[in-house]
Amino acid sequence: MKKTILTIDKNGKIIEIINDDFSMIENKNIFLELINIKSYNTFFNIMYNLDFGNRVKNVTIRSNENYIYFINAYKRVNKSLLLILTTNILDKDKTLIDLVKSYDIEIESTFGNNIANDYDELSRLNNKLINIQREFSRTNFELQNLNIQLKSIIESIQEYLVLVNLKGEIIISNSNYNSFFNNEKNIFHFIRDNNKDLFDKFMDESNHKEYLYINDVRLAAYSDRFFDIKIVPIYNDQDVKKYFVITFDDVTKRIRNIRRLRNLKMAFDQSKENIAITDTNHKIIFANQSFVSEYGFSKKENVLNNDIRELIQKTKNLNKDELIDREIFYNKRMDGEYFPVEISKSEVEFDNEVISYIYFVKNISDQLNYEEKLILLAKKDQMTGAYSREAGLAYLKDFLSKNEVKKNSILFLDINALKKVNDGYGHQKGDELIQQVIDIINRSTRKNDIVARLGGDEFLIILPNSDFDNAQMIKERIKKEAKDKNEEKEYLVSVSIGIATSDEIDHQSTDELVNLADRRMYAEKEKYYKEKENSSR
Repeated sequence: MKKTILTIDKNGKIIEIINDDFSMIENKNIFLELINIKSYNTFFNIMYNLDFGNRVKNVTIRSNENYIYFINAYKRVNKSLLLILTTNILDKDKTLIDLVKSYDIEIESTFGNNIANDYDELSRLNNKLINIQREFSRTNFELQNLNIQLKSIIESIQEYLVLVNLKGEIIISNSNYNSFFNNEKNIFHFIRDNNKDLFDKFMDESNHKEYLYINDVRLAAYSDRFFDIKIVPIYNDQDVKKYFVITFDDVTKRIRNIRRLRNLKMAFDQSKENIAITDTNHKIIFANQSFVSEYGFSKKENVLNNDIRELIQKTKNLNKDELIDREIFYNKRMDGEYFPVEISKSEVEFDNEVISYIYFVKNISDQLNYEEKLILLAKKDQMTGAYSREAGLAYLKDFLSKNEVKKNSILFLDINALKKVNDGYGHQKGDELIQQVIDIINRSTRKNDIVARLGGDEFLIILPNSDFDNAQMIKERIKKEAKDKNEEKEYLVSVSIGIATSDEIDHQSTDELVNLADRRMYAEKEKYYKEKENSSR
């Protein structure tokens, strides 16, 4: 049986009518107008009982047209009355039917006087209404929280963000947008006035399927800035477009850095220095032609993605006889050849974060050659090419300190009768004699032996890793070479040589060793002059 639920006040005015699916019907009427006068007492008796909190069950009230209402009622908290009505409608009378239809109330006909007790159902319906009200309050609270969270999310977005309707009117915007764009109210007008091409693209409906994303956009009002702009359409459940979400990402720093890197790339590529740029994992992402050629690669592509640390591993070439008294490192080319280098590294930062490294690798071969020439000029005698006295004694001291276990020998050599040649033949012949002697020494000694000019006609010959017998052999070789020269020259080529070895002195003293060899040289020189004197008699 269908039922109609009415809420009425105590004067009989209908406050609301609710049909079975609980949807509201706004038509209102005076319930007393529907019942006959004889039923007034019954109605007010119902009101009297309800005022005292009594429940009303299965009370019959007749209408003006002799239709019967069966009523169950109780008093609500808001002092209105909730009644469940059922009717017994005679088919021959259409008055009440028409009235009910005018209020869109569905009331089924029934015959008989057996009315079920609707009190429990009334309670159930009331509880359901209360639960619906609670659910509505909870949902409303959740919506408020979601709204707060949504605003927080929008504010946390770094880009300049707006939500606009289809006319371009701003509904929501974050503070970044408001502060940068000075609270522009209509985004369509703003885009149209500042970038016509962008506006035309945006107005093209074919660009709205998913989103429109354009890089490096410039706006007339902000000509010194660059933006990445994304325009996303929002559709409702019926797939009807309702809004647009538009974001402006200020990429000016990125564009300027890209341009700066391009300029650097051009400068680096044309530089004669060896330059490579890597990512933060030290993988090469750019190398100029000088770098590629220096390391022996056939083309740039072969250098890319190599770990630069493997290419520029610094190796000390211990076999190189260097004059420069400092540590020098060497890199290895693809063909296995080494070259001396100086390496420096710089960091490239963006927004306080390191994004890449720049390596400068300098080939210092020319620099070392130049430095060695300067050192040679300072350390060597320009006339003979032998080391200076200071350099020779320094080398001797170094050998003695580093080779305490092994024997080292020296030869102290003096040219005989140099003064006589200068006086008799001139200083030019005297210089020629000195040069002849140094040539003899160079031919008679080993590659790693060191020759130093101690004075005008005195030479120190350092023989590393050489005992007395080996030194004696070299001495005899020099004297023989000098004797052979006598057959070619008008003047006498003759030398006196003293030998001393490191195991003959204590504490590896340089002065003691040189003095010992010097004394032995003079002993030989005296013997030479005595023999000359005796032969002339």
